[in-house]
Amino acid sequence: LTDEELEKVYQTFSEQELSEIFTYLDDVKEYIEDLETETAADLIELMDSDDARDVLEELDEEDRNEILELMDEDVVEDIELLTSYDEDVIASYMTNNYIKVLKNFSIKQAMKTVVEEASTNDNFTIIYVVNEDDTLYGTIELKDLIKARATDNLEDVIKKSYPSILDMTSLNDALILVKDYEIDSIPIVNEKNVLLGVVTTNDLIEVID
Repeated sequence: LTDEELEKVYQTFSEQELSEIFTYLDDVKEYIEDLETETAADLIELMDSDDARDVLEELDEEDRNEILELMDEDVVEDIELLTSYDEDVIASYMTNNYIKVLKNFSIKQAMKTVVEEASTNDNFTIIYVVNEDDTLYGTIELKDLIKARATDNLEDVIKKSYPSILDMTSLNDALILVKDYEIDSIPIVNEKNVLLGVVTTNDLIEVID
């Protein structure tokens, strides 16, 4: 497309939609470099942490640093966590595209969280439940939360036997585990059982490809 045509495309889509489109581009660097630095930072900030990392790694160091300085601190921390892992361990493929709720939430509070975060986190068929210290307590299937009554106890819909994988597990071992579990996504925890992120089956398929 010409520059004028591209400008029309950018105006047609929302920032959220553009950020999703950019994750599918093979030559994303070319398009990111054409944008104003602040616009590029806004788009990358809206991406899942693993996608944001991949896009940033495509850029020159100077451009990457300029964009990082304009991004939200929490988002940058998520990206830095991913880059701290070697490519041969499962944690380097995790994403922050998931929804978590506190163990002591009511049904109403948990549902409110899902509704509020569903626009930015589309991986919510499984909702992760954590303790106050962010350690993984269990999971809730969305269908069970929807069917629950406001007067029910959240504890009654929490499953505590859901599998998790340690962050330093080798990619090969993790692939075997996920295959055995036959689930859409799996939580990644550290040795203290703190929830760090999740890895989706789709992401693992991409790795295998």
